[in-house]
Amino acid sequence: MNVTQLYNQLNRFIDESDETYVTSSDREQWLEMAYNEFRSHVIMTAPEIYMKDATITLDNSLVYDFANPPVGGLTLLGPNATERLYRIYRVSIPNDDGTVNRYLPAFSDPKVFTNVKFAFGTGWTITGSKLVLSGPAQGTLRLDYIPMGSVNWAAHGPADNEFVDDLTPFHSIIALLAAQYYQVGDAAANAVLDRQLQVRMKQLDQYLTQERQPDGAHYVEERMDDWFGF
Repeated sequence: MNVTQLYNQLNRFIDESDETYVTSSDREQWLEMAYNEFRSHVIMTAPEIYMKDATITLDNSLVYDFANPPVGGLTLLGPNATERLYRIYRVSIPNDDGTVNRYLPAFSDPKVFTNVKFAFGTGWTITGSKLVLSGPAQGTLRLDYIPMGSVNWAAHGPADNEFVDDLTPFHSIIALLAAQYYQVGDAAANAVLDRQLQVRMKQLDQYLTQERQPDGAHYVEERMDDWFGF
């Protein structure tokens, strides 16, 4: 479904024709908030759906600032972000042919970098807008990251065809979630809509965990290298 179709679907769900009470801007904002919820739910189970990759270059540096990178660098945060960072999934050192040489372990607190074991390896964390490394890095790092959604929810005119994402069979969830925001504002519940949302969310979860990559449910990812790969 595109934005126009979702906007029209939301209108059918809320059945509110008075645009002085519920403006077009309200409906657009509800759809945007609903899509953020939808993406967050998908990312918890299948982050690869929205994942992108990019490389950054460091010159014997401990820090890469995504809000103020070197000239020509990757701007993922701050007022000048070309696209806004939601989450960094992993950081790796690439080979010359672009394949992964090794992944760097992630940590939540840079204080851990004072541990003696970091004399023998490199870890990373995010502090504010900065990627912080446990030791100076020289050369290229590869980031697998997830950006925020960048859909234009105001593009719902008859001739518009604004793309949302590739999870089209489950886009009705976005309209259902947006309709819940209308319920909150109206201080009224809709039991039928809420039940339908529960059903669709279960169907989405089944798809993400079993159907999109059928063999994926038979394997567990080995992550011990995150802790002992030094």
